[in-house]
Amino acid sequence: MNRVLYFAIILFHLSIPSSAKPNGLNIDLIHRDSPLSPFYNSSLAHKEVLINAAMRSISRNKAGAVIIPNNGDYLMKIFIGTPPIESLAIVDIGIDHIWVQHSESCSFLKKRACIASTQCSIEISVADAVEYDAVLSPPKPYKLCYELGSMDDDVVPSIKFHFPKVDMHLPKHNVFVNVGNNLCLSIVPTEGVSVLGNSAQVNFKVEFDLKRNTVSFAPTDCTKE
Repeated sequence: MNRVLYFAIILFHLSIPSSAKPNGLNIDLIHRDSPLSPFYNSSLAHKEVLINAAMRSISRNKAGAVIIPNNGDYLMKIFIGTPPIESLAIVDIGIDHIWVQHSESCSFLKKRACIASTQCSIEISVADAVEYDAVLSPPKPYKLCYELGSMDDDVVPSIKFHFPKVDMHLPKHNVFVNVGNNLCLSIVPTEGVSVLGNSAQVNFKVEFDLKRNTVSFAPTDCTKE
């Protein structure tokens, strides 16, 4: 197994070109559950892979990367020296997908889905929209699941996040995952700072403007990038 190096990388200052240039940097991102990863475990079922990923996401004690070599979701292959020596590095972009406080308004949810004054229950809102019977004991850490085949695909809702001056539309494949025989809402509760996970960011370009303190989103097809 290759020795894993740990690097802190500031996303805002790092550009990754699609092809190597004389003064450029070419990086291959490898998911930790990919067969190319040294952490790949072929004995895990797809359901176990999803549950492990969800548990890693909600088990953070604070908003920051834990310095443990196998705690990241993505690795990158880098080559150092002449002749180049291959190494694998954990990607820590320095922000851990930290999210901002949700809007005070919950007008896009059904009224009975809002509890207290500003706290909104996404699970209740989705359940209201789907109107099918949910699984009584969903696999942890998921809170809302439906049996595959128990409902029509077109009733699975998309979700919209409201932010000042912009809305982020998440299609159903960004918020629901197949876990065994279940279709589960991948948004799970967490304490402290909310996190926008990598599942929600699939096929999105995310731009962080540090001078203006803004975050921008644009849907894209990452397979064509």
